[in-house]
Amino acid sequence: GKKPEAKKGEGKKGEHSASESPGSYQFDNIVVNLSGTMGTRYLKTAFLITGKENLRELFETRHPELLDATLNTLGSLTLADLEEVGSRNLIRARLIAAYNEVIGVRVVEQIYFSEFVVQ
Repeated sequence: GKKPEAKKGEGKKGEHSASESPGSYQFDNIVVNLSGTMGTRYLKTAFLITGKENLRELFETRHPELLDATLNTLGSLTLADLEEVGSRNLIRARLIAAYNEVIGVRVVEQIYFSEFVVQ
């Protein structure tokens, strides 16, 4: 019988998707009410967190606290915050600070948004 085809990039270093690396963690379908909108406006986002090589392990272990920190950080944003120039950089910095604070060590280095929708 024919061997099943190898997945693209299998066995080649550095070709597997970033979301599978031990130094990264993906948050999907994060939805929060924006502050001061009385629950009428939402932010829906998804992002990849990257950093030290043990980041994924730490995030899996502390997932409830990290999710809580994510929702608190994003839920404190107002519509005005999001309309400011460079708002994503501000949010990125706040999330990185929040995560590193939960974990107690500087493990998160960067956040890449793959979805960022205000509705």
